[in-house]
Amino acid sequence: MVTLEKHEDRFIIYRDQHPIGSAELYHNPYHMGNCYLKLDLSCYPEEISREIFSQIMQEVNSPLQVMIPSRELEQIAFLQAGGFSCKRKCYEAETVMSDLTIPSKESEVLLCQCVRGSKEYAQCCKLIYDSYIQNHVAINPWSAGFDIFCEKLPDHVLYAEQNGEISELAFVEGNEIAYVYGNKSDRFHSFATSLVFQLFKQYETICFESDNCDWASMTLRALFANQSEESYDTYVLELT
Repeated sequence: MVTLEKHEDRFIIYRDQHPIGSAELYHNPYHMGNCYLKLDLSCYPEEISREIFSQIMQEVNSPLQVMIPSRELEQIAFLQAGGFSCKRKCYEAETVMSDLTIPSKESEVLLCQCVRGSKEYAQCCKLIYDSYIQNHVAINPWSAGFDIFCEKLPDHVLYAEQNGEISELAFVEGNEIAYVYGNKSDRFHSFATSLVFQLFKQYETICFESDNCDWASMTLRALFANQSEESYDTYVLELT
């Protein structure tokens, strides 16, 4: 028998009247659609997971979200047995020139630059915001609005144009590629190639994250070999 004892935003979980750990609830002010859950159990018996999560959802009445490294196989099996599904995998990369799977060459795409406060920067903000909204709507939608989103962006953008319109872009901060966008997959590969070659002229390493819900960031990742398959994963249990 499973029972839960609530203490503010924390549940103590009992199995046959013996405590096996806790589940902590919290919210992300930028993504308010789901209630976040952090598990800290001494064991993860799959046969009781559905009952535990059912009781928690009765209290919070919203989808539950767990962020977890992909190496935590026991916890992941516990989540899946309880009805959670993986909605996103986020891969971190720190790369060097020798990791590239493409030969060194001159840039194929002319890269332009803009900074915060310019007309072009504002256009880039709108493009990356709309892309981010679309990529995350099925996971946990952004809820803090456009202005807050823009405040969190780096001040510098490298971009390319086609027919006088911004077609691809990357928000960059030093050697970090923070966000990328492309309106056509066949052009973005060339843009990403030009982007990394330009950054390698300034830095020995380049770092970035790639979400598997974002084709542009995954195209960037595919330019490099020797990437770890470990990821930081988002699991969601929907309301029924």
